[in-house]
Amino acid sequence: MTSLELVDITPGNWRALARLQIDGSQSTGHSQRVTVDGSQQGFVANNPLILARAYAYRREGAQVWGIQYMRTPVGLPMQRDYVQDGKTCCDLDRFMIAAEFQGRGLARRP
Repeated sequence: MTSLELVDITPGNWRALARLQIDGSQSTGHSQRVTVDGSQQGFVANNPLILARAYAYRREGAQVWGIQYMRTPVGLPMQRDYVQDGKTCCDLDRFMIAAEFQGRGLARRP
């Protein structure tokens, strides 16, 4: 699975990444329908919200990337560092793999 890579968000790829779906529904370009178990609802955000959150927390070190598999956009992770009790902590704030790529082991350790 060497063709899985993190890529910078750019003017050329942000729209494709923002349109990725969690549940396989069609995107209107303005919103995404997300269907998850009620216990997981608080962990899900649509991709435009992930991009906006990373921008809002950019001064606190938030970063977001595109995940590509075989040069195809498949997901987004957002990470940020923060200091707590004098220790720097790394928080994987958001992580999503689009519905059509779930179940393929893309988020597993090698």
